[in-house]
Amino acid sequence: MGGACSKGSAVKDPDNAPYGRAPTKSKKSKAAADQEPSPAIEQPAESQDVSPAKEPPVPTPRKGPTTPIGPATDTEDRPPTPPPIFDDSQRLNKSPIKEEKTPVFPDRETKSETLKSDVEPETTPPKVNLEDVKVEFQPDKIETTRTSAKFEMQTQEIKSGGFASVKTEGQDVESLLKSLKERGLTATVTTSKSVLAKKTLIVDDGQGAPVVSEKQVASHEITKDGEVVSSEVTEAESSTPEHKLRVSIPEVETKFKGLSPKEEKSVVTKSAINTESTVNVSNGTTSPVKARTPEKDEKVKFEAAPSPKSPLASPVKIEQRVLTVDTEENTKELGSPIEAEVLIVNGNEKSELETRERNAVSVSSYASIDSEDTQEIIESIIQKNLKSTVQSLLLDFSWANSIIQRRHRYTANTRTKLQGCLEKWIIGEEKEPKSSFRVVWGQPGMGKTCLSTDICKRHASRIAAVHFFDFCTFNIDHNNMCGVILSLAHQMCGFFPNYHNTLPKPEELEQLVGERSMRELWQALIVDPLNSPSLDHNGRTSLIVLDSLEECNLQDKAMFYELLNEFHGNTPSWIQLLATTSDDNQIKSQLESAYSVELKNTQDNLVDIKRYLKEPLSPFMDRISLDGGLTQLAKKSEGNFLCAYLFAKNLEAFPKDKKIALREIDTLFPTGLQATYSEVLQGFFDYLVDNSSEPQAQHVYECSLGMLLSIQEPIHKDFLNEISDMDADVVLEGLKPIIVVNAQDCVHLHHVYVRDWLWNEKKAQKLAVDDTAGRQKLQEGCMKWLQLNGKRTAKVHPLLRQYALKHAITHLIDVPRQQDSIAKLLCSLQYIHGKISLEHVNIHHLYNDYQHEHYQTLRESPRKVTLSEYMKRQPKLMEQIESYHRFVLQKGPEISQSPEFTINIAANYPNVQRIQQNAKLELEDVPWIEDCTVSSETPCVTKSFQGVICGADVSPDNRQIAVVVKDENYSLELFLLGAANCDQKLDTIDVKNLKDRVGLCVKYLKDSGNLFLGSLTTLINNKGKCIPSGFDLSSIQLKEKFSIESCDSSNRHLACGVSTFPWGGRSLHMLIFDMKTKKCVKSIEVLKFRFGGSAQFGIRSCALSSNSTMLCTCVKQTNKDQVKVTIWSMGNYNQLHSIDLDGDSFTKSAFLENHSILCGGSIHCVSKNLATKPKLWKFTENKVVSLSDADTCFGISSGNALSSSMLIPKGPACIKQIEDEGTQYRILGLDNVKDMMIYDKYIVYLSFDEIRLYDTTNLEAAKSGPQNSVKNVNIESMRFLPKIDTLVLAHYKTFQKTEEISVSTLDPKQEDMPLAPTPLKNQPILHNRKPFGYFYGPGSSQYICSSTPDGNLIVLNNGTQVKVWNRNNKTTFSLPTYEELNSNTDCDDDGSNEITCAVSPKDPIVALLYSQDQNKVVIFDLRTKLSTHQFELKTREEGKPTVTDFAFLPVNGYLMTFHREAVNTLAVWNQRSGEQVHMVQCVHIAYLKASPASDRVAISIRRRQLEGELVLTNSDGRFNTILDMPETWLPGSHESDVCFSADGTIVMGVASQNNIYRVWNAGNGEVMQDLSLALNSPCSLTGMLTNTHAVLFDGRLVVVDIATGDVVSILPLSDTMMSGLQISPKGNYIVGATELGMAKIFLCHNFGAIRMKTTLQRMKSVTSITN
Repeated sequence: MGGACSKGSAVKDPDNAPYGRAPTKSKKSKAAADQEPSPAIEQPAESQDVSPAKEPPVPTPRKGPTTPIGPATDTEDRPPTPPPIFDDSQRLNKSPIKEEKTPVFPDRETKSETLKSDVEPETTPPKVNLEDVKVEFQPDKIETTRTSAKFEMQTQEIKSGGFASVKTEGQDVESLLKSLKERGLTATVTTSKSVLAKKTLIVDDGQGAPVVSEKQVASHEITKDGEVVSSEVTEAESSTPEHKLRVSIPEVETKFKGLSPKEEKSVVTKSAINTESTVNVSNGTTSPVKARTPEKDEKVKFEAAPSPKSPLASPVKIEQRVLTVDTEENTKELGSPIEAEVLIVNGNEKSELETRERNAVSVSSYASIDSEDTQEIIESIIQKNLKSTVQSLLLDFSWANSIIQRRHRYTANTRTKLQGCLEKWIIGEEKEPKSSFRVVWGQPGMGKTCLSTDICKRHASRIAAVHFFDFCTFNIDHNNMCGVILSLAHQMCGFFPNYHNTLPKPEELEQLVGERSMRELWQALIVDPLNSPSLDHNGRTSLIVLDSLEECNLQDKAMFYELLNEFHGNTPSWIQLLATTSDDNQIKSQLESAYSVELKNTQDNLVDIKRYLKEPLSPFMDRISLDGGLTQLAKKSEGNFLCAYLFAKNLEAFPKDKKIALREIDTLFPTGLQATYSEVLQGFFDYLVDNSSEPQAQHVYECSLGMLLSIQEPIHKDFLNEISDMDADVVLEGLKPIIVVNAQDCVHLHHVYVRDWLWNEKKAQKLAVDDTAGRQKLQEGCMKWLQLNGKRTAKVHPLLRQYALKHAITHLIDVPRQQDSIAKLLCSLQYIHGKISLEHVNIHHLYNDYQHEHYQTLRESPRKVTLSEYMKRQPKLMEQIESYHRFVLQKGPEISQSPEFTINIAANYPNVQRIQQNAKLELEDVPWIEDCTVSSETPCVTKSFQGVICGADVSPDNRQIAVVVKDENYSLELFLLGAANCDQKLDTIDVKNLKDRVGLCVKYLKDSGNLFLGSLTTLINNKGKCIPSGFDLSSIQLKEKFSIESCDSSNRHLACGVSTFPWGGRSLHMLIFDMKTKKCVKSIEVLKFRFGGSAQFGIRSCALSSNSTMLCTCVKQTNKDQVKVTIWSMGNYNQLHSIDLDGDSFTKSAFLENHSILCGGSIHCVSKNLATKPKLWKFTENKVVSLSDADTCFGISSGNALSSSMLIPKGPACIKQIEDEGTQYRILGLDNVKDMMIYDKYIVYLSFDEIRLYDTTNLEAAKSGPQNSVKNVNIESMRFLPKIDTLVLAHYKTFQKTEEISVSTLDPKQEDMPLAPTPLKNQPILHNRKPFGYFYGPGSSQYICSSTPDGNLIVLNNGTQVKVWNRNNKTTFSLPTYEELNSNTDCDDDGSNEITCAVSPKDPIVALLYSQDQNKVVIFDLRTKLSTHQFELKTREEGKPTVTDFAFLPVNGYLMTFHREAVNTLAVWNQRSGEQVHMVQCVHIAYLKASPASDRVAISIRRRQLEGELVLTNSDGRFNTILDMPETWLPGSHESDVCFSADGTIVMGVASQNNIYRVWNAGNGEVMQDLSLALNSPCSLTGMLTNTHAVLFDGRLVVVDIATGDVVSILPLSDTMMSGLQISPKGNYIVGATELGMAKIFLCHNFGAIRMKTTLQRMKSVTSITN
């Protein structure tokens, strides 16, 4: 088999790129480029009304490209092009020409695309089923559905007057024209003809065409007189005519329903329907098709249902209705959204232009279309986005697989018999189908990988997914089974059209990928999707190929083989799995469900090897001797392709002029693979001796081969510099036959068998290699290449440093006594930053470093080594490593998002002071942002588990914690930990196989301290030993089998809640055991037998009172979302009290001393999302009390009952006594808490995979009442005082919003950030106020608390009253309400008294808008407290003067008002004189921002829903310019943002969704700079930090130098939603609040402004230098 399984070559392989970089596609050759089809020349249809009598101008003949006729090659590298007018690129029929005919060209009218045929078709054009091709028309789009293999499609979004091209074979033009006519559509047809000629082509004008052969086609573009405009000759086998169908869809006039009766308006949908398209149709014959003359355009009503016979005749009914108009009434939602610009005409006799200017409004139009294909188009867009999202969460290993496949060349006509058998199985034609899982196995060198490569190429259309394992690859995850599963799923998303729909939802998939459970990934990503009935698999067999199974990670093998063994039984028959593996009896026995095929060393191998060696041997032997030489070489190879490969490499080294005689074969080539390897390696040793001394040669031999045996991926050749001073190329020359050197000079062994042979002393004898020295050299090299000590004296190749970052931990653990080096590495921020910044390295690889384990490949057998075992004698070092491990775990998502700024993230990690201080030292002279409000976690002892915690309990003596964990293999393990520090001194205990276990409960027995785990016969003592329980099982009065679901114990009793399984139903019982007699004294039937009882029914929890007088049961017995809680007497076992509680997540209950029952959730909850809060039932009073909404869990011990509340996610947990408002403790850093336990002086929190132990003596005591810090309040509004960095905050008392709000000031420089109270405290607040959303920035109404320009007056608007605090004289006063202002006039009281307020940034004045009169803005002078002006827009009949929004301009203090209902009027007022400065109408404002230092305003104008313009203007309207955009500007404030520099010289706009990051000159609108950024959407602009640094927010604080375009700092935030972000006047701080109201204050370090320059001057200077 060709290629001899050649896993590489010493010849440099340009495609074998290092570190997983995908190989760059080679540029097309000039010949290939010339073979591209020319684009179609499209002419407007409406300009074609020209008389045919006019002589058309003859254009200059054009040279067309030479296009080959036949199937295109390398189609993946060829970009799609529009179809040419003469499209002869389609495959032509191979039928021979019966007779020569002079072609007749149809006439072509001047400036028209209508071509008429003067000749009738020789044969009737074949008609196909019209269901094969469907062409649907939709506003602005023409879409096609593909149901035939001969159908080619090009889809493009077209605007009015544009084209859409569709090519199909076998469609008859007449039926298309007929169907279009039935729909009322106008169509014209253009026919072009590709003519097949033998000698000379004669046309009507007598001119001769080029002489062509029988296998060429002459394509001509002609006029109506037969003149040849252009000619081109191409290779072809037959010809096919092409017809262009041009469809013109006219405008549609319809009526909108749903408008108010007062507005009877006619609506014209301007651009929703008017569309033109081009349809190319081929009828498959050599004759032209007759076309009809085009008719005039006509109005069309789409209510008509055309004939269903035509694919264009699907019933279409368009019903336009208004979804939203600018007024809130007339809102009705119908159909599917289609964007449209609607022109509302009042019916007045006004010009169309005037109507457009004055009455145009933007609405969203919904069209209800009765065509399924229209919905398919909309759905296809959604599916495309979903598919992209899903694939981004998976892994793409195609680049790594392609590298391996290219190293294995298959020789044609080899392995033909096996290929034939496999081909029948693959295509489903096997007579007796066997297992859908097939394994090809054989000894090394039998050509298994070459066979897999050829199958992938041969059956590419059936290959759903493929993976080639390899012993040495650039991809870290390549042999990791979780990574392989993600790669297979990624490939199948591209192979099956809707595979992504069968996968879990993106948020669930992201969690699944993060957990990395092999079995769960295999089930969710492979098995379940393949079994999904909705999966579209085209009704034919598909194939998954896995090559070299034996090379997968050893720690994954057992589980992976188990999953593969289940493949045949768990997947449908149409999906097949082909795997290859070496001759390994263990593998065959583990894959017993597979049908195995053995590659044997037979006579056929010799024949195949002869074919393989023919090419390399033929230059050295004459034709007569060649066959004999090949026969001898094949025999010497002993049928092994590895040996044949070495023969071929030997032949490559011969001189080109050398001739080999037949008799020389025996002397030139050894016999067999063993002898060949011996000769190669002996030659290498002799080669080293020739170039050095023998001792040095022995050293180089051992170390070089030892390092090659131990490397994890191809390594740069400079690694040999660690061995000796010999030149690396000299050493590699001797190893040339057995190594591969790629284009980047990275080296590895060409086959894994070389490694196995060198380790085998029996085979290699004196040439065998002990790789100990090589491992030592690799360890030393990795530490040297990393250069973490800061002294980079020696020059290290970048690829060696990359290798060390990837694999240093593995090589350090392989060598003894490297604990210090490992700790130095894992406790280095440089190492973390360097590794995560590498290509194809993700955060999971960092996680694995801190939990490292691998199988050390040794001569004898692999040995598993782990980091924990290696470091067990260095607890202090391990403690340091764990602190960095926790940092990586907690900040992993943020590091993944911004790996290049890992040091910045570490500098904002206060939990470990050492990490934070080290990071700050690294950033001493670097611009970075510090989060001043982040708090360190409360110190605790943490114990993490590899699995999910199923239950936990504390021993009665408070010395031991028992935790049961379920891992990914569904094994149950018991951990016995010390109660003081969670240390594990005892081995884990297998609970899954515990004798007679019929449930899972974790409960210590109070009388003996033994552990009950659900077995009534076996207990676990505190030493971890199994002991008999002594319970009398014969005393249980139950005949049916049962399972134990819950339990509790006291000093006298053990209570077990059991569920029985009688035939056809279930019943629930409580078993009561006496701990003295060990007998079951009572069986209480809690739920009587029910037929078909739900599986959810059960005793969720039970509790015994401390004196054993009462029993509580919490039972789920209905399908409702509730449980039944019952109190039983332990004396007579009668029911005492009962109640139904809403919620079914009550899995924990306990008695309190005051005759109360506390019910809540625990780690045993059925669902991971705990929805039920704890409830307190005072059963003597029959009263249920719900604890605080923030309470999540509780713990009870010795009468001490504590509850834990999480006021906000990841916020402080407040621990308090039940029914006590005072907080006892505060804990920071908790997240995903599901349960808590208390004992002695400890509090234990349980999440799904870890426990946290807190010592109450070290907990911070929480003071009663509010905390005097900005970190402990809920922020409503934040503003800086002018010219200083002091903040004014409006906030609530605690994290929860209340009915009262207070105003405080804050100096962010103070360490604990205490709040300074003001007289404006405990003010009532109106929560349901609706802030306007058009004007932003200083002077707008967005802030409820602001200051005057001098900072002396603080203004608070609580929604119903405006209060002012004078900071100078410490007095407060209130501005008049509407009733007080209009006390002398009668006013209508509609019950609304809301006030909107804006404070001027120029003057000590405010503007108020009262809800009682929304047409008038009132100006108050805060110095006199009097009203100075009232601004009201004077309008005509067409609108209302209601104020939609208002704001002051910062520079001149003008008041700007917006009136949407008054024809979108924008008015500007002089706040001092009261005069109107400027007014403009029909301004569809999305939002507006003003310059802080110039009279410039940026207005985002909405033209359509997702289309707008950015206009730069000034307050008097004398300057207006539309800013130039590289893409469509998104008008909404959530899709785009604008800001000015502090000096007002530039303006910057951002629309990240359309990749717009542009800077303009604010003076004239000139484009200054386009920034190349890749930010998340949505992205907002916070402002300019300096005159060159802009701050953006996309879930991260991103600082960009707008002059150079460089990103200088990034700070990822855990809270991705921030509001009110602003920069302090001095540029030292950035402040804002999270979505939940937590204040965030950021200190900016080392951001220096450019002195003596404005922002504009800075940009111009940098631009000039760059130019």
